[in-house]
Order: sequence, then structure tokens, then C-alpha cells
Amino acid sequence: MRALDPTKATTERDTASYLGSVDDLSSGSGIDELDKSHCVLVFCTLHYFEKKNSLRELFRSVVQRQAILAMLEPDPTQEGGLRQADVEALITNEALDKFKLRAMFDDWARSNGVLHADAFDYAPDENEVRASLFEQDPIEWNRLPQFQDVTIRLIVEKGVLRGKAGSLYMQRELAASSFALHSPRARRKHHLFCSQFNAGAWELAEDVGKSSAFTPKSVALKVTSDATELSACEHMLLLLDKRTWTSGADTAHLVDHIHQAMRIGVPIVCVHEGPSVVGPERYDCDFNRMFDDDWTPAHLTRSPTNLYKEIAVSLKSVEWRAPGLAAIAHKLVSSTGPRKPIKFKVPSSYEANIAEPNPWKTAGGGEHVSGAEANELWVPSQSFHPLAECSVSLGRASCQRASCQRSSVGERASGLSSQSPAVGHKGSLAGAALPNRLRSILFPPVRTGDSEEERASNTRLEA
Repeated sequence: MRALDPTKATTERDTASYLGSVDDLSSGSGIDELDKSHCVLVFCTLHYFEKKNSLRELFRSVVQRQAILAMLEPDPTQEGGLRQADVEALITNEALDKFKLRAMFDDWARSNGVLHADAFDYAPDENEVRASLFEQDPIEWNRLPQFQDVTIRLIVEKGVLRGKAGSLYMQRELAASSFALHSPRARRKHHLFCSQFNAGAWELAEDVGKSSAFTPKSVALKVTSDATELSACEHMLLLLDKRTWTSGADTAHLVDHIHQAMRIGVPIVCVHEGPSVVGPERYDCDFNRMFDDDWTPAHLTRSPTNLYKEIAVSLKSVEWRAPGLAAIAHKLVSSTGPRKPIKFKVPSSYEANIAEPNPWKTAGGGEHVSGAEANELWVPSQSFHPLAECSVSLGRASCQRASCQRSSVGERASGLSSQSPAVGHKGSLAGAALPNRLRSILFPPVRTGDSEEERASNTRLEA
């Protein structure tokens, strides 16, 4: 962490935000910069809570009753993967006393003028440190640029401005983009096909249709789960999560729908439910799991039927979900050209597990028909009919958005690396530039150890 413009911090609490790794601070301990900060950003990793200086900064911030914003690292390979409860478990009286932090309070209290007037008058314990660290909901660090924008905006919104300016936006932020959805092309009736055997796909389509990812004048998103209508659909939505390839007979039925879409030439929009450490529990998973031997059927990872030849849209949770929904919307409005049917034979090595029950349903995680019912009516290939046929139109949510600059996803991608987005709101701060230094400090280039999906998405968000 670093102090932002510490040379300009001439009065108490002048520094806008403190991001503390003491390595670069001229004062060594960083206490002076910390005490002048309006907000302290704590990057919560396993390593952070093992370092004396890091815990001293956190404890000092709590004692001084400063605003603290916790940022969580979702990647376990980067000392992360910790949710709020995991971080709280690392903050104990034993850990504080290991580095004699509560004993330091006596020295601070005896030094006149060291503590703020509203500081604690006693040494806080583990519960008070936890409460201070998570007084605001934590935010999540992300490497993919469309999610980085959300994180940067929330640092400014919740941390630097502490919510006093209301909701902000960033120019060219994907989450603030909207696209015009038109009626399906001639001889097509639906925008989207969602297999009833792809758990969560229908609910995701509802979220897209009700979001603000489409312009107010767009037509309602038309979705069907009727496989006999697949040829009348412009796209098929495929949600990739823990359940997709591990649902027994339901997975076999889903694979048959995928085969049908490929033979007809219906484009398949793959959406990956990515790992997150904020928000409610989901069926998220690491994208690399898709290539496990017992997950995606082998022939669906190779040409000509490779599902992953195009980068899957990544989904996150809570505030970070909006850019994923916008990316799906952009896919739906920008890839409605002539169809390209794929001719192929399913290899003899592929075996459909039509007799295997869906373990997610027996565990209470299923939303659709039971595996037993599906087995009774299982008819392979082109003659397959779904058990429940449904077609609906999903209207755009009637919500008002702050007036802001719009741009295409292509413009957003091409301008990301060359210039810093601006941050604005409905007031005097509209158009104020977010410092390049803050972006470069918080979000360095993707390391070589990142997944192929992350490196590709950082290079270019496919338009």
C-alpha cells in the first residue's frame, strides 16, 4: 500500500486515502501518513495478517477511529480466497498480543497530541478491530478490466468520499453501458434459448432482460426453453458453473441440446460463473475446471465443436455482476449474422450418462425437472423434446440511471490501457479525473501466472 501525495498532506487528515505497504514511505513506519488519511484501504491476504507492520497499521487505524475499507483477494494462488468470515477468524487477541499491539496503545495514549480527539481511550480487542475493518461491506480486487473499473469506482465512492457524493460512475465503464436490442431476424421468434437442463440459465436470462443493459427503446428479450423452437432462436445461452457438467442425466440432455444448436448453426453464448469472495454463495468455479476429464466432454473442447474457442463472458457477484450482464447483452445485439452450421459426428468415446441421477437435486440444489423424470422421456438427438416448454418476453427494468457518457464495448476495450477513465456523479465532481497513480498502484499488469482467460480478457474485451 502507498500514501497518495503525502507531500501535500500538511494538516491532520489531509491525505485522501492511505494504502499501506511501509516499504516506500519516507517516515519508515508510515504512522504520520496514516494519521492524516481520511480512509485506510486494507488489502486482506493471508500474508497481510502475518506481518507486524501491517497489523500495526490496522490497529492504529482502529484506535484512531478512521474510516477503513477492506479489499479482498479472490485468487487463492495470490494469498487470497478469503471471505469476510475467514479474515475475521485471523483477527484474534492472541494475534494482536503476539506483536504487542495492545501494549502499544499505552505508549500512544501517553504521548500528547498523538491520538485524535475522537480516538479510543482504551486498547480495542479482537471484536472491535473486526467491526471497524468491516464497518463497510468489503470490496473485491479483480484483474479483469471490466471488474477492475467497478473496484476502482467503489474505492473512490466508499473510501475516499465515504458515500457522501452518492453513486458514482466511470466513463466507458462496461457496467454503465447499454445496447439497443431489436426484434429477432426474419423467420426467428426468440432471442435466446435456455435449456431446462442447464441449471441457472433461465434465471440468468431473466437477470439480463430485467437489467439496464438494454436501452429504454429496446424490445423485450424473448426467451424460450422449448427445444423444438431452437431453430427459431438467435442464440443459445450456456451457463458454466459447478453444476453444468456434473448433473448426471441432466448434463447428457444438455449436451444433446448443444449438439442440436451446433448442427443448426445457432451461436452459443458461454457465460462463466467466476469465483468471488463477496456476496452470497453461488455455484461458481475456476474456469480451468472446464477442462477436467470428468467435466466438459472431450469433443466439446476440440475443433470443430470447441465450446471455448471464444472467450466466455465472466460473471461475478453483487456490484460486479452488472458488467457481466452488459457483456451478455452486447453479445446478443452484436452477433446476429448468418448462421454457420457445423457438420460433425459425436465420437464413439462419448457416453451419455442418461441413467445417472443429478446429485445437485438430491442435495437440494436443483431448480428443474428430476433426473428420474428426465430418464423416462429421454430421446436422443434431433427428436428430443423438453419436459417443460416455456417461452416468455423479459422486459427491461424500469430504473433510472445517472446521465453519463456512453461508448461501445470496442471503444471501452481499446481505450482501457491508454488512458484513465474519469469518475463523475451528479454534482461538482462530474468529470474529475481518477489519478493514474491510483490505477497503477492498485492494479498492476496481469502476472504471467494468471489464467489464459484473464490474460486474454486484459488484452482485449471481445467486441
